[in-house]
Amino acid sequence: MTTAAARRVELAGHEAEKEFADLIGGFIYPGSRKKDVIDAQGNIHSVKSGDKKWQIFLYSRNRFETSVGFLGAPFFIACIDSFPQKRNEYEKDKIKFKAQLQ
Repeated sequence: MTTAAARRVELAGHEAEKEFADLIGGFIYPGSRKKDVIDAQGNIHSVKSGDKKWQIFLYSRNRFETSVGFLGAPFFIACIDSFPQKRNEYEKDKIKFKAQLQ
């Protein structure tokens, strides 16, 4: 990767962190960049960004259900619930499930 491309990727990551922090009422962790966003309860969240995808479902549905005070939990649960339980069901009609997610 060129230096310019690496810089673009880094800046996109910072934008994704800011957007996520704003959505959950958290803040961006300064410094070492090991932690990305901290929510109002002090929970740490890692945000990954790319040109094509955001990697957001690193936690199970249960984690969102039991996370006390995480105001964004209902939104994540709704996203998770837009997909079927079994991957083979998703594979049969990806367009339908992606539309449900939207």
